[in-house]
Amino acid sequence: MCGVWIALEDIHPDAGPLSITPCSHRLAYLQARDIGYQQKADTIANQAMFHDAWIAMVEAQGLKPEVCTPRQWQALI
Repeated sequence: MCGVWIALEDIHPDAGPLSITPCSHRLAYLQARDIGYQQKADTIANQAMFHDAWIAMVEAQGLKPEVCTPRQWQALI
């Protein structure tokens, strides 16, 4: 899986900077069963259910989020 984000304008620290966590792409892929979630009929899963588990994995590995302020047309891959 790969995500790409392109800045359409300069991103400033006081105008919604991005938060990235270097090396987090090396963490294990989380699945619903990993956090004890079982899909029920007529429900829509929300990615927010992974937040606490993700934060725990990041902290366990000692990774630190960083603020990213790309300039216009810079891309994050």
